Amino acid sequence: MLEWGGVNDWIKIYGRNLYITPRDSLQVEFLKNGGMVGTIGVRSTRTDGTAVRFKPGLMGENISGGEYQIRVINQDKRSNTIDFKLLKDEISFIDCLEKEGVIIYSTKTCPACADLARELGGYEKIEPIYVDCSEESRLCNRRKLTNYVPEIQIEGELYEGPRTSHDLAKITGCSL
Repeated sequence: MLEWGGVNDWIKIYGRNLYITPRDSLQVEFLKNGGMVGTIGVRSTRTDGTAVRFKPGLMGENISGGEYQIRVINQDKRSNTIDFKLLKDEISFIDCLEKEGVIIYSTKTCPACADLARELGGYEKIEPIYVDCSEESRLCNRRKLTNYVPEIQIEGELYEGPRTSHDLAKITGCSL
């Protein structure tokens, strides 16, 4: 089984008699459970008809991860199907939290803040959603809703629930 990681990865298929027509009339069909989910044009890489190469591009962006089949087609015939597994690029937990509007107001000297940062992967990893109030005091004074840290806001609203990665995943719908 072929594994494919992303829409900008080149896929090269080898086989016999994949095509006998000019390059511009080749296509690859994407199938799932035998039903076609889309087609894209391909570029041949060998003049003897034994290899084609393509980037799934937008076609790949519009299908979810899972097991699929690929079939090369031309105006005369279709190749046998080739099974492959599409590995979609997963959004990281922190990127998802950022997308959901999570902001953590904190200080690096606060023990509870350090525990939360460590649980979420460390200060460097949480940088997109982290505001250090000892370094950004003006921002914290304008935007914080309480006088304690860590303060977690989601879309500007104070989150007062438990401060663990599992609870943040549950409240935002982000996958750990």
